[in-house]
Formats: sequence, C-alpha cells, structure tokens
Amino acid sequence: MDTINLQITSRFEKLESFKFLELLDSTKFSKYPQRKCFPEEALNNLKQSAEYHDLFDDVKLKNELIVLYSSSVFSNGKLQLADILNLIHKLDIGDSFSEVEKLCTLALTFPSTTASVERSFSALKRIKTFLRNKMSQERLSNLSLIAVEKDIICGLKLKKQ
Repeated sequence: MDTINLQITSRFEKLESFKFLELLDSTKFSKYPQRKCFPEEALNNLKQSAEYHDLFDDVKLKNELIVLYSSSVFSNGKLQLADILNLIHKLDIGDSFSEVEKLCTLALTFPSTTASVERSFSALKRIKTFLRNKMSQERLSNLSLIAVEKDIICGLKLKKQ
C-alpha cells in the first residue's frame, strides 16, 4: 500500500502546474467573454510556470484569448484542442492568434499517458539482450524504432498489397 500511495503522489504532484490548460477548455468559452469572468488564475499559472513562462507574451495571449472566447466559431463548447488548432489553420488566422496557436501546440505535445514510453522500454528490453549487447548505437536505435512503430509498418504492408 505504501508503494501505491507513493506512486500516486509522485504521479499527480505536478498536476496543479498544468492549470493553465483551462485556458483552452472550450466548454467554458461561453462564460469567459466578459473581462470579469476571464480565467486569470489559469493565466497566472502559465506566467508562474518555470518551463513555459518565457514562451509567451502574456498581454498578447490574454487579448487573443478574449477575442477567441467571444468568437461564435470557437464558442460552441464541443471543440477539442486539436479542433481549435485546426480551425486556426483552416481559417488562416495563425498570424492573428499566434500566442493561442503556440499554447495549443504546447498542450498537444503533453503525453496523456505513459503507455508509449513504457512500450518503448519494453521493446528495448526485448531487443537489447545479453547476446546482442555488442551492437552499435545506430543499429539499436533503428531496431527500437521498428519495434515500437510496428503498427505503422504493418499498415504500410497492407497498403502495398
């Protein structure tokens, strides 16, 4: 039980540092257009973030978000994060919403699970056996990539047939 408790604590201790992702929660866009309802706490969370605060112009981001929240195109409440980014690209408004575009891109790079990482280590364990311990780094990297992305390779085989 102690191990489980420690693992849960360590996995979720940094969850509060991602509060700034609320800025892109489309279900709340309809509440935000008024300046007094703007999610200042989430924006402040981004400003205080040690990793990401240098990436954004805070004033510009806030202004872009206010415009985004008041837009009828974005405020239907059913948009996923990728949909918001795709709409920005589709409408060719990336220059006008450059900070929002950066925020969406950043948020989409966060892994939602650790399954892919664990799968990579599992594949590496199968490849790097004691007998193959002398292989070069390049060969090991290539074999690992093939093992991890085998679904894509199988899909290519099916397309070819």
